[in-house]
Amino acid sequence: FHFQLVNTSVVNINNICINRFNSVKFLVIIINGSLSWLEHINYISCKVTKNLGIIYRLKLKFPNFILYSLYNSLVFPYFIYCISIWGCSPKSHLHILKLNQNFFVRILFNVIKFHPITFYYESSNIWPIEDLHVLYSLCFFFKLYKLNYCSHLNDYLNSFINLRLKLF
Repeated sequence: FHFQLVNTSVVNINNICINRFNSVKFLVIIINGSLSWLEHINYISCKVTKNLGIIYRLKLKFPNFILYSLYNSLVFPYFIYCISIWGCSPKSHLHILKLNQNFFVRILFNVIKFHPITFYYESSNIWPIEDLHVLYSLCFFFKLYKLNYCSHLNDYLNSFINLRLKLF
């Protein structure tokens, strides 16, 4: 096995040249060289915005429970797919997804643009994107803990789980 780095744009492994890319899509996750996740978050936002446009056009024709069901089937899966990985991005990156969620809450409750909507989040059972990250990360750690995949991490997982449970 021979590995050689020729320059910053090409990697040579066993005399096979592999070009370097700024980003790559793997299992619908866009990974870039700096692991900033911003490109992936923009991709999610683009997909979600299109689906929210559909929901917006249907808001006068269907009751709220159908709009909520459309949100859960067309938008929510984009938010939760691998969120335990990319959800730790800075708030400035996640802000665009928060705006998408705010738009849906405004559609659902027919709220004008600059009206506060925190109350509507609580009454609609829609979790903000930051809370979804915490929830799905805790679920991931809990599965690791219960299935004993990483027995050497048990102390760390115990302290993490106890810390998060105190927050809730």
